[in-house]
Amino acid sequence: MYLKREEFLMWLSETKRVNVEATTPSEEKKYFEEFVECYNTATFPSKKYYNFKCWLEKEQLKQQIQQAEQEMKDFDDIEAKRKEQLEQKELIKQQKLMRELKYMHEYENIAQEMKKQKLLQEHMRHHNQMGNHDAALKIKQQLNPIHTLDQAKMAPPPPPPQEYDYDYGDF
Repeated sequence: MYLKREEFLMWLSETKRVNVEATTPSEEKKYFEEFVECYNTATFPSKKYYNFKCWLEKEQLKQQIQQAEQEMKDFDDIEAKRKEQLEQKELIKQQKLMRELKYMHEYENIAQEMKKQKLLQEHMRHHNQMGNHDAALKIKQQLNPIHTLDQAKMAPPPPPPQEYDYDYGDF
């Protein structure tokens, strides 16, 4: 009775719903005989009544495995989130690059327009020097005051986008 006392008391309180402290020794002996019968015929409702320490170790091992699986699952979630953040960073880099290319294209158009205006101004000066004021007046009407180079205070072109935080080594 002493070797399986822990299993017996657990079986008595859980299966038979008997208060162990309130039983008399004769009742306890009667219940123990029933416990031995169930033990020998292997009819316990749970394996923990055969060897509680072994059962407890297996349950703890199962919990550790479940916890490790959950940690791996959480780790995979972290990895997926990291990949998502990298994709988002790459998308932002692409958007910044497209903005910069658009700015450069617009600046190129402005530069071409300024060259055209300078050429028109030179033609206008040439016609004025030659005394052909009518032709010079027609050319003056074609000039765009925003792009003329003779103006004292010419507005500088708009600054490029200030978002240069990406690494050129990635390209």
